[in-house]
Amino acid sequence: MCGKESDDGCADVEIATERERGVFNYGVQQRKRMLRPRGSPQVANCEPRFRSHTQDFEGCQGKSEVSSVIYKVSECMQELIKLWKEYETSQSDKNSESSHKGPTLEIRIPAEHITATNRQVRGGQLWGTDIYTNDSDLVAVLMHTGYFRPTASPPPPAIQELCATIRVLPPQDSYISMLRNNVRSRAWGAGIGCSYRVERCCIVKKGGGTIDLEPCLTHTSAVEPTLVPVAVERTMTTRAAASSWS
Repeated sequence: MCGKESDDGCADVEIATERERGVFNYGVQQRKRMLRPRGSPQVANCEPRFRSHTQDFEGCQGKSEVSSVIYKVSECMQELIKLWKEYETSQSDKNSESSHKGPTLEIRIPAEHITATNRQVRGGQLWGTDIYTNDSDLVAVLMHTGYFRPTASPPPPAIQELCATIRVLPPQDSYISMLRNNVRSRAWGAGIGCSYRVERCCIVKKGGGTIDLEPCLTHTSAVEPTLVPVAVERTMTTRAAASSWS
């Protein structure tokens, strides 16, 4: 399906079942909040651990004031553009440094969409590395950043959804391409609308409880296949072409 397994030290995670360990084996580790201030760059670490929460789910941040939307396949996250425009308006009288921090948005991804067969993932809807265009598919972004590995298998039945918190950012001058975690992102030369990066992600289990996930940002290679390997790799130069391929 997606090429060979990682052999760079990203060990499988002892979660609840074999299938959970197979899907979410990229960098699940205990979050060290006291050592890494919020908003600072995430440190790549492929040694998997996890922290399970048994309290009622209140989102990845546990804050009700964070805006929350449900992920839908084949829909650009228009909420990002709307949120960014509102934020820009609210920051118009403030200094430029604060206006570039950006608001956060919580996106809940139903379990049935957490798969490499998601047509947005198959269609290469992914532009950038670490910071992505606003129309980049979030499931593809989470695979590219190593929160979980690409697989055609459905997630374990105990998983209800993924909850990702993203930070909306200004459009970038350019977006770079990178092959990471068996997923290749695409390059784009000019900013459009806004951008985003993933701040955190967690598994939400049926019946309550969450498991914090961490990214794996070091698994890169120039020789591994792309997400959908073909005899001659497709080259997409327009967004219309990327959107039409499924």
